[in-house]
Amino acid sequence: MIFYRQNKILHFIKKEMEVDRLKKINQIALETESVGIDILINLQVQKEQISYINLSLDKANSNIDKSTKILKKMNRWWITNFIIDTYDYLVGK
Repeated sequence: MIFYRQNKILHFIKKEMEVDRLKKINQIALETESVGIDILINLQVQKEQISYINLSLDKANSNIDKSTKILKKMNRWWITNFIIDTYDYLVGK
């Protein structure tokens, strides 16, 4: 009878320990899930930031291309007028 009671008590203690372990495991899993959700949210925000940066860079590249074309035209105009003015000066017009 005593052996039976001791066995029951040991069995109960083991079950309690298993329940405690499962509770701890569950708590760790919930914390891990929370951290994972925070990471996913941060990644989404960073993705949006990178997309905005890419759009801004595309606009900047487009503006640089336009500026380069304008400067080339201005340079051609300046060279052309310089040549004409130099010629006129040399010929004495």
